[in-house]
Amino acid sequence: MSNQLSGIDVSGHETPSKVLKWGVFFRDSKSWIGIGISVFFIVLIARQIHYDQLRDTFSTIQRWPILPALFIYFCGVYLRALRWQILLAPLKLIPSHFQFKVVCLGYMANNILPFRAGEFYRAHIMGQREGIARTAVFSSIILERVCDGLVMLFFLGTSTFFLQNALPIPFQMIMSFSLLFFGGLFIVFLVMVWNQTVSIRLFTRLTNLLPQRISAKFSDLFEHALSGLASLKGIKTSAAVFFLSVLSWLCEAAMYYFLFFSMDIDLSYEVSVLLVAVINLGIMIPSSPGYVGTFEYFCILTLTFFHIPYTVAFSYSLFLHFLLFLPITCVGFYYFWILSVRPASVETQRLKKEDNNV
Repeated sequence: MSNQLSGIDVSGHETPSKVLKWGVFFRDSKSWIGIGISVFFIVLIARQIHYDQLRDTFSTIQRWPILPALFIYFCGVYLRALRWQILLAPLKLIPSHFQFKVVCLGYMANNILPFRAGEFYRAHIMGQREGIARTAVFSSIILERVCDGLVMLFFLGTSTFFLQNALPIPFQMIMSFSLLFFGGLFIVFLVMVWNQTVSIRLFTRLTNLLPQRISAKFSDLFEHALSGLASLKGIKTSAAVFFLSVLSWLCEAAMYYFLFFSMDIDLSYEVSVLLVAVINLGIMIPSSPGYVGTFEYFCILTLTFFHIPYTVAFSYSLFLHFLLFLPITCVGFYYFWILSVRPASVETQRLKKEDNNV
């Protein structure tokens, strides 16, 4: 199979800086729709803030929980890298430290670019660097997101049980939509993986309506996409993926819980688990890069449900969002720089070896 059909160019040295063309995303009118949605949520939030209390709340923040909270958060990010390593293992066993770098790159790109472009970006980088079809890599990322969605639903259910509180209507709506969306996708993936021959045959029949060249290309992409879902075939592998998903998100919930102490919020760890679920399902709504507005809205919605004053809840949402945004974005930019300069150094070493041989 040619490199072109594989969806990769294993001979090239394309750098992340060439792949990530910043301006093109903001020239698309759809990105401004997301910004408009963010503005809508910001306006909803701003109407109820007492700004004199906001200053007092920030002035009393305790700093000691910040470092342990960030440490636990990055432990969760590393667990997601391990999970991705398992998902890609049927294609190629990739060192976890490189997986971690690419995951951080993806988070960085999601924070600064619209349309969750970080998912496409890390699929491209992983495919280009490791010689794997990018379609296969991207399908493994979609599977990651489906697992995350199912974990969020699991968190919603267990939190409701332990807290013994009936979820308000907005939470119930989020839960119902997420169950249909993520549950449906997971079932489709299972059917496709366990019936690959039938799936390929059906897809080929559909694409036969297209010109032969286009049909062959689509069929090839579909086969690569199925290969990225191959980890679903193993029960032990699927269990490991789900376990790492739960553990990584419990780490993020622990970060949220530590930051409760920073603002003297007297809520339990179960509430932080619920908070993780509501926020991450809520930010599925299209918005600006970094989920500005939607993140704060669903954080406030959850905290006020537990009788936290609105301005305190808003302050916490800003504080939490800042710590989720800045450190991982800085780490992502660091790895962006490292991976951007590395191809040049590799090429330089190759030329030096050729000169020595001469």
